[in-house]
Amino acid sequence: MVLEVAEAKLARTSAKRVFNRNVKKLVDSINSKDTAALIESRFKDLKQLWDDVQRKHEGYIESLENSKTTYDVEQEDGWIDEMDKVYDDVLRQKLAYFETVEEDQREIERQQEQISKEKEDQIRKKEGDKAIFRAEQARKVEEIAFRQEVENLEEALAAEIDKPNPAASMLETARTELKRQLEECKRVNGEYVLLLDAETAGDEIAWFTSLQKIYSQISKKIGDVIQRKSDTKGNAMRGSTMKLERMKLPQFSGNIRDYPRFRSDFEKQILPELESGKVAYVLKSCLEGEAFDAIYNLDDDVTKMWKRLDEKYGLPSKLVDVVVYDIKNIKHLQEGDDQSFLELINTVEKGYQDLARINMESEISNSGTVSLIEERLPRDIKREWSREVNRSTSKVEQKNKFPYLLQFLQEQRKIIEYESSELRTGGDHARKGRVHMIDRDGKFIEDKEATKTTRCLVHSSSTHNTADCRVYQEMAPEGKVQLLKEKRACWSCLKIGHRSIDCRQRKKCNSDDCSKYHHDSLHVAHVQGVAFHIPYFSRPNSDADGKESGTCLLQVMKIKSAVNAAPLNVLWDGGATISLITFAKAREL
Repeated sequence: MVLEVAEAKLARTSAKRVFNRNVKKLVDSINSKDTAALIESRFKDLKQLWDDVQRKHEGYIESLENSKTTYDVEQEDGWIDEMDKVYDDVLRQKLAYFETVEEDQREIERQQEQISKEKEDQIRKKEGDKAIFRAEQARKVEEIAFRQEVENLEEALAAEIDKPNPAASMLETARTELKRQLEECKRVNGEYVLLLDAETAGDEIAWFTSLQKIYSQISKKIGDVIQRKSDTKGNAMRGSTMKLERMKLPQFSGNIRDYPRFRSDFEKQILPELESGKVAYVLKSCLEGEAFDAIYNLDDDVTKMWKRLDEKYGLPSKLVDVVVYDIKNIKHLQEGDDQSFLELINTVEKGYQDLARINMESEISNSGTVSLIEERLPRDIKREWSREVNRSTSKVEQKNKFPYLLQFLQEQRKIIEYESSELRTGGDHARKGRVHMIDRDGKFIEDKEATKTTRCLVHSSSTHNTADCRVYQEMAPEGKVQLLKEKRACWSCLKIGHRSIDCRQRKKCNSDDCSKYHHDSLHVAHVQGVAFHIPYFSRPNSDADGKESGTCLLQVMKIKSAVNAAPLNVLWDGGATISLITFAKAREL
């Protein structure tokens, strides 16, 4: 038992010695400010050694109790308490070190953040200075334009003021333009003031006030001149017996798209001529149907009436929904359907104008609505628009394609209207007698004057040629030949109204040194042995052609003239282009 106690005490002493050495290493690392990873690793090892010291101490106490040896409890407890104090002291040093490291790191981050913020402030200040400079320059440009307009208007006013009949409409137009220029000055000044601090901004507001004062002065002068002309005209009309028809009231029945125009017309044209007590009555007189029902139960309170009408018909979102719905409701158009294409253009244009009146044109010019319009374009028009957008020199902005698309559609409308105009299609040839040929199937072939408006044989369209038609290009060689035969078209230019031998555009095929006279698109058919070079206009196909017997029966008959009872012997020739008669018979007739 004594030996066991001695061994346990020796093990405890050995564990203490190893623990103290590692304590010294950890303290040295902390004082040397080694890396956090190294200090953390050494503390982890020290923690394990401290656990080992505690186990060895418990083993020593247990061996003492087993041997029933008398020992000083306070002395042994003091030993382990002293070791625990050493461990706690090292732990506090370790925690204090890491707190210092973290604080240093936070300080570094704060300094870096401060440096970054200072750089951002410098960049922002630099950009702000540039923005202020640009805004100030824009304001100067608009001020110059405004003062130039004022100068021009004063010259025009000086020239008109002494005339007995001044050009009031011209002066009113000039005043409107000056007002527009003043609003532009107000806009750029507002943008400039927003970039300034509060102290400087107050001084810059006076800039616009001075321009506003100039406008008020010259506007009053113009008003006096216009009023003088109006008085002169009124006196002249009072001395005249001519009576003009009273202006009709605008009507509104509940169509959301008509509401902005109705309200604008009422406020500009009707309201200035009414006494305040008659406004409600006249407004009700302008409404009908659903719109009248909406304000029927209201008192003669004009404010409430307009509020109710605005709630039901004046919300911009409702007008946007109606415009977009009208575009979505248009079906995808087929090539050659010019009438439906014109309706699409008119729908898009009217929708844009309606939204522009309420400053909501951005709702139709967004990419989603542009895609809806593009999807509904005919295939050939969509291809042409795609070429316009993707051309290397294209001016179309990818993020704002609508203005260019609207301009493109308007140009297409002009082309269609020009080609379909009566001046183009209802000219001299409509008054001429049409010359007809008859083919082997007994069908009439009209001359080129009657058929010149058709450019595509597949779609009977005047918007693209047969050679450019996608459907024609995808046809098999036999299908192309069959189409030309059915349409009685020329093999060289793919147009109807003449034969290949008479074609003014007749030329040899450009494919693989081909020596035949036909269009390039028919070369594959020629190579594959599809026969089409025989001029089918002249092929005989009648009962007079004895294919089996090799004989030919002439088409002869006797006819009588309306002015001469003597019969005439007539020989019919289905392939002839002129009529012949003998001189003798001509004299008899």
